[in-house]
Amino acid sequence: MTLNAHVQQEKKALMQWLIRLGEQIQDGTVILDATSASPEILHCNEAFTKMMHGDADVLKEKQLHHFNDDVTQQELYQRFYFTLATGQQQQLTVITKRGDDTTFWNEVSGYPISSTQGDVLLFFCICRDVTSAINDGVFSNIEKDVYASIHEERSLQSTLYDVCEQVRLFMRRPVYTVICLKKNNQFYIAGKNDTFKQWHERNEQAFRAGPYIYDEEEMIVSNRLWHHNRTLFQEQDIHCVWQQRINNQQQRMVAHFSVYVDGSVRLTAQERMYLQRVTNLLNVYLQVQQQKEEIERLAYTDYYSTLPNHKYFTTSMQTIYRQRKDGHIVILEISESQHIIDLYGREGMSRLMEQMANQMQQLVGEPILLARYDNASLIVCNDRQYNMKKLNAHILDNLTSAAYELKEHKMYITLKVGVSKYSAETNWEEAIHHAEIALSDARKSIGTVMRMYDESLKQNLQKEMDLLTHLLEDLQQRKLQVYLQPQVDLRTGEIVSFEALARWHSELLGFVSPAEFIRVAENAGKIHKLDMYILHLVLEWQSERKRKGLPMYPVSVNISADHFYYPTFVEDFTKKVDRFNIEHELIKVEVTESIELNDMQRAKCIISELTELGFDVSMDDFGVGYSSLSYLQQLPFREIKIDRSFINNLIDQRMHAVMRTIVQLSKDLSLRSVAEGIETPEQQQKMLDIGCDIGQGYYFYRPMPLHEIDDILYKK
Repeated sequence: MTLNAHVQQEKKALMQWLIRLGEQIQDGTVILDATSASPEILHCNEAFTKMMHGDADVLKEKQLHHFNDDVTQQELYQRFYFTLATGQQQQLTVITKRGDDTTFWNEVSGYPISSTQGDVLLFFCICRDVTSAINDGVFSNIEKDVYASIHEERSLQSTLYDVCEQVRLFMRRPVYTVICLKKNNQFYIAGKNDTFKQWHERNEQAFRAGPYIYDEEEMIVSNRLWHHNRTLFQEQDIHCVWQQRINNQQQRMVAHFSVYVDGSVRLTAQERMYLQRVTNLLNVYLQVQQQKEEIERLAYTDYYSTLPNHKYFTTSMQTIYRQRKDGHIVILEISESQHIIDLYGREGMSRLMEQMANQMQQLVGEPILLARYDNASLIVCNDRQYNMKKLNAHILDNLTSAAYELKEHKMYITLKVGVSKYSAETNWEEAIHHAEIALSDARKSIGTVMRMYDESLKQNLQKEMDLLTHLLEDLQQRKLQVYLQPQVDLRTGEIVSFEALARWHSELLGFVSPAEFIRVAENAGKIHKLDMYILHLVLEWQSERKRKGLPMYPVSVNISADHFYYPTFVEDFTKKVDRFNIEHELIKVEVTESIELNDMQRAKCIISELTELGFDVSMDDFGVGYSSLSYLQQLPFREIKIDRSFINNLIDQRMHAVMRTIVQLSKDLSLRSVAEGIETPEQQQKMLDIGCDIGQGYYFYRPMPLHEIDDILYKK
């Protein structure tokens, strides 16, 4: 644009005024020639010169876009000039390169300066270094992203990648950013930016090493590995490496954050400050991650041991089942668990479980999903195509033949094992339930036992549950009956006493065998209710006979082993008898020899207490166990009942000799002997010949309801 002399003079006056104005402004100011097609710098104040790290004379006659070689930003300047030329104020924020090749964010506010005729003659620009403010905003975005990743539970690798990318974008020049985490005393790359990949593939070790500082210009070198990697850095035109260690709360290094700068430009103080802030943020993030991992470890680890817990197992099974719907669930339970806990406590039990789990992992030979299921059992998922019977037989044989050690004591164990199959039709949760059912069935047998689940087990279990429900309901409604079977003097045939037997005719189930419902009651821990119910019916019958003045007969009532050891058994039993005002000698307590196996000393105390109170105590099924003879001299029984299995084999001479010895021994110990199961006159005669006192069996009388017993006694 050609200006006349008057406009030239006006332009010069305006420029002098702007120069004076610029000297009063603390920010950098620039005066540009608006009449030129390419507005050049006519003047800049001292603040701008310092900002640009340059010389005022060198800066003159340049254009603002000369301080950036980015084509996109040059186009921004062209639009900036165009808007100012129309007489409008304009502002833009661009990356500007200083004289030392460092960059900063430059906020340029442009004002058009016009002549009196309205022609734009000059552009007055105020330049501010807003790098800190923008950095704060950028850092704030990273901070928000990191905290959002914690809240959204994004993966560690994803979060660290985002941080590396954000740092790369912030640096506004080629850099390689990498975050290495420490695991098992070695570093591994957990996060990196995209431009890092090609270099990373050349020499991964260079990035995992650290932390160290390498600044070629200042020759700051720390870490002996720098010498090994120096050639690699120089080949890649790396002249500055910035690294910072990241420590945990115990001040132990858990990671390092590294920035490798491409080119000869060193890091600025602002960049170092920014990177330090990012490092601090990473420190917080990694501590939170460590705490989350610890919480997860606690959530998925058994409290008493180092084994995974049931929650870990079920969570893992969800993933396994999605991938493959074919496998087996195995539950292994230590049979001797209660004895081990009594001897070594729960901690000892936990150490044993750990040993067993390690042994099992070694036997399988590859990683398997295994967890502690409860106090005494492990649960295992086998999702491989093994022959389960052969595999389990091999594992069980080795697990039960291995010697385990607790507190310098060696021990061997037996196992109860339940196995079930999961598939597309039977999900893993149902399979666990099925394995529990199989395990319950295995518990019924002695020694090491494995049971494979089949539907009959569940059906039997349901039948038992239904049976127990009906039994308890009928007990409450007094629908069970007591039958008495007379015991007779073998010499005279006279009735001398009775044995009380429970009988159940259910309205829904029909006749239920005592062997069946007594077993169910024992398994459910309800046998004491049945015992006391039968005693109650016997006492009612005796009380009625006593009220009528009829002859009284002793009655034996069976007491289960579990009930016998109840802490209040003797007290409860005595109170019940006394409530009906029945003499104690009319009630006999009949127990099987299994009660002595639990606790000999305690059994002796209970029997002695009952005897002192006037109750006779009888040992039922004598001879079935291995220790019957030894118990007779230790426990104060008044009577033994010889098991029917001996009576059935009296024809055998050896058995006959055994019977004669038993009867003679009972006489020597002043005990009554009762022969059970006599069904023929020959059996009666033989028992009489060897000196037995009393007999019981179908040859004399079958078990009968009370009204029939009353009829028989009335006739006699």
